[in-house]
Amino acid sequence: MFAGNFFLNNAIAGAIELPTLIACVFLLHKGGRKWSQVISLICAGTLIFAAMCLSLRGEMAFSLLFLLAGKACIQGAFNILYIFTSELYPTVIRNSAVGTCSMIARIGSAASGYIAILSDVT
Repeated sequence: MFAGNFFLNNAIAGAIELPTLIACVFLLHKGGRKWSQVISLICAGTLIFAAMCLSLRGEMAFSLLFLLAGKACIQGAFNILYIFTSELYPTVIRNSAVGTCSMIARIGSAASGYIAILSDVT
């Protein structure tokens, strides 16, 4: 999907994150935590599916546009989820709970590469 200069592509993908953070603040104030999360995930899934369909038809410019918009929605969903998760726990254990959730997420992320090749072993 991203052909060309590696550094330019990373700069474009990284430039999406700042406007997403600002948009999340407004979305959280207007819609609340749960509905903001739902809207972000539905929009992300729809946009990425549309990007896949457009790339199969050969329309790469629109596919890239939809892909970047989907990335922005996924980034927003992650930011909202991070806030939402921290508010689920009482104040006394909030730091430990968020740290534990982050640790488990990183272990799962590290193990995902091994799970992908597990079918070759068994």
